[in-house]
Amino acid sequence: MNLSKVRSYHGRVCARFIGLLAITILANSVIAIQLAPSALAQSNVAQAETENLLRDTPDANREIEKTRREAEKQRDVLPTRKVTYADILANPDDIELNLAYAQNQIADGDVLGASATFERILLLKPDHARARLLYAIVLFRLDNLQEAERELTAVSKQSMPAGLRSEINRYLDQIKLRRKTTRYSVMASAGGQYDWNRNSAPASNQLLVGDLLGSVDESDIRTQDHAYNGQLRFEFDHDLGYQARHRLKGSISHYRAEQRLRKELDLRVSTADLDLVYDAAPMKFIPSIYIQQVTLADRYYAFNMGAKLRGEYQYNAATQFFGHGKYVRERYLGIPTSTSAPEKSGPKMTLGVGVGHTLSPTMKITVETDHIVKHAQRNFNIYRGQSLKLSHNWLLGKGMFLITSLSGEIDRYETGDPSVSGSTRHDRIGKAGMTFGIPLNTVIPTEIPIPVLRDLYMTVSVSATRQLSNLTNYTYNNRTASVQLSKRWEF
Repeated sequence: MNLSKVRSYHGRVCARFIGLLAITILANSVIAIQLAPSALAQSNVAQAETENLLRDTPDANREIEKTRREAEKQRDVLPTRKVTYADILANPDDIELNLAYAQNQIADGDVLGASATFERILLLKPDHARARLLYAIVLFRLDNLQEAERELTAVSKQSMPAGLRSEINRYLDQIKLRRKTTRYSVMASAGGQYDWNRNSAPASNQLLVGDLLGSVDESDIRTQDHAYNGQLRFEFDHDLGYQARHRLKGSISHYRAEQRLRKELDLRVSTADLDLVYDAAPMKFIPSIYIQQVTLADRYYAFNMGAKLRGEYQYNAATQFFGHGKYVRERYLGIPTSTSAPEKSGPKMTLGVGVGHTLSPTMKITVETDHIVKHAQRNFNIYRGQSLKLSHNWLLGKGMFLITSLSGEIDRYETGDPSVSGSTRHDRIGKAGMTFGIPLNTVIPTEIPIPVLRDLYMTVSVSATRQLSNLTNYTYNNRTASVQLSKRWEF
């Protein structure tokens, strides 16, 4: 065999092998370069949705807690039937009719008129335990604590069902709390949440990377997930001792959500805030400061410091106007799933105005509009937004309530993100939500009162989010459902 021909053949084989190896390495490198930004972009979208959750949850929780308290206040006094003054004139000595009429007066906001009706009932039948309890509740609402305590003490000496006695004891405890200069409370909640699209996968199942369109990696397609979450919050309310009831309020809270599948979205949030309530009726001014630490996937992710000023003007008994301004300094740290997070660090400002109107003693509607300006280290994370929110609160009786909300937001970014597209991003976000709350001792009726059930609430929430964007990466849908049990202690 010719030795030179053998060497030439082997040389050609080696050259082809080396060339094929080089092409394979280059192809794998290109694939890796394409997939890495794709996975990173997908993770950033999901984290952005988590940040929206952090922004919206505190206000939503405050609204739920406020509505729950209103439902509790109405729980014992809402009328079971409609009674007019003409009905009373037709049968003035009917005790039960007068009792129902007094409850209608309370529902209509005529607390003083209800007080007079109860006095008339008690003149006719002094030993009517239910009437005396309701009269004491009216006195309590009028802040006549001494008279309310006297009535409750008197009625407690009568024979009555255990449930009614439990209510009397609860109001006696409330009077003791009201007399304290500083009041404390602890709220604990636990539950679970289902997300139809927890990782905020794009609706098109495609991602832009450097203006090149590709399919979402199989591991990053839409994922349904469940989370087990809980919250613990400590609050205080200190009366500053002025006739105008200026107060100092504060809270420390910790929230935790553990995902079953998407562990990179496990969330922990610790928050401390301090509010000063300056009561200059019919106006209130409430300056606030707060700090917040966020942990994502067991990594220190963000630290926020902010200040807020809220003003409220009670135009009349049914209508309240309000406005607020908020400044937050957001600082993000890089984590394995979001190494570019520090590029989002910077201040966020929000200005908003709104009006709340009481349609009836059991229904209230609120409209609010906000303007948002977000600054960041990189221009493609800077945006301006406008939002509009409509909410409806409905007290259903027996401590139950229903909160319904609709909101829309438009966000316009300053420049395009070159890792995604040269086009400038524009988002439109629509959300709808509903929360139903019910005390457990309404669900589990019993003749023997169980004290632990009194303030144990169950809330069931559902929501839907639809985000549209000119960039397919940020167009996605999500639906959630959650159940929470919460208990509040005051001392």
